[in-house]
Amino acid sequence: METISTLAGLFLFAVLIAMIIGLINPRWISLNKNKLYTRKQISIYGFIAVIILTAIGVSTAPTPIEKTEATNNSNTEEKAKPVKEEIQPVVTAEATPDLKVTPEELRNKFNEKLKSIDIPNLRPLAEFSIKEGSVKNTFTENITSGVSMVGTVNKNGKIDSLTVIYDNSEPEKEGAYFLIISGSLIQIISNDKDAPKQVVDVIHKAVENYDSNDSNNHKVINDIKYSAISNRATGTWFSIEPK
Repeated sequence: METISTLAGLFLFAVLIAMIIGLINPRWISLNKNKLYTRKQISIYGFIAVIILTAIGVSTAPTPIEKTEATNNSNTEEKAKPVKEEIQPVVTAEATPDLKVTPEELRNKFNEKLKSIDIPNLRPLAEFSIKEGSVKNTFTENITSGVSMVGTVNKNGKIDSLTVIYDNSEPEKEGAYFLIISGSLIQIISNDKDAPKQVVDVIHKAVENYDSNDSNNHKVINDIKYSAISNRATGTWFSIEPK
């Protein structure tokens, strides 16, 4: 497990370097000269890879208990079994925090919101194409030409993070879609129609402080963390995750 954690860390470092290089010039990381990835695609794929590799590294990192057991020469079967029985409940007793909604529940509620506000060119979401991962599953949905959504799903089938990505193109149209989509997701996750008013300042602050990458720009409501950053390389990102 320690070897897997080390390899995940090395791959994570490599992905971050490749992502930075690709955002500077996509041609430098293209293996096929006839097909170049856009900066938006590099941002999305890099984001997914970072989430997966980080989750793998954390879940496979050796714990102090594992290290102690590895160095104990008197680990007979009779003594090992009680130790495992005590450890197992500690790991699984408390479920991993999530957003308490499945991908399909989110999709149905989001489509209901779109139907109620009736915004032209904002189409209902089709069923998400979920990619299986060793630790978490992921999905990516291009909602409009300039706005996409990335989500991670735990093995219990619940969404544990959502990120809306706006490429900063066509502010009057795509920027408006970004705010509508983000506001709808806030209402769905918080189950509070007034929550968007409390969170909108986080998005406005990110846009006003363009390129600042302020990691402290967030707001927590009912144990849900809402955060936003905006820069010219990756666009404007609005994230929803458990505290």
